[in-house]
Amino acid sequence: MGWYRERVLPGIHNRVLDTEAIGRIRDRVCAPLHGRVVEIGFGSGLNVPHYPPAVTRVHAIEPSARARDPDVRRWQQRLNPLNRRLSGCRLDTGVPAVLRDGGLHVGAGREYYLPGAARWAAYLYEGTARTPQ
Repeated sequence: MGWYRERVLPGIHNRVLDTEAIGRIRDRVCAPLHGRVVEIGFGSGLNVPHYPPAVTRVHAIEPSARARDPDVRRWQQRLNPLNRRLSGCRLDTGVPAVLRDGGLHVGAGREYYLPGAARWAAYLYEGTARTPQ
């Protein structure tokens, strides 16, 4: 991991993603969690303070979601090479498909753009996935 990814990018992510509005999203999403949790899009761990005591273990994975909007998707594809070089992640990974391909059962989810943010970098997916019973 390069200097930019280690030293600069985490600070940028924390500044952009540690807002009161996003904190309310974190509270809502984390409230029902319990047991072992796999967090897709862990970043620098900003959700950790929002985990309830019932969470016993966290497995962190760091991809990004792919946009449905064709214009946004084109921008993601254009910016992917630069973003991969700077941050190591892709802007156009389809999270639900990756989870299904990994053998998980994906529950109902919510997909949307974070209000007030650049759409190419602020596509959110909230949902659950479970191992087969």
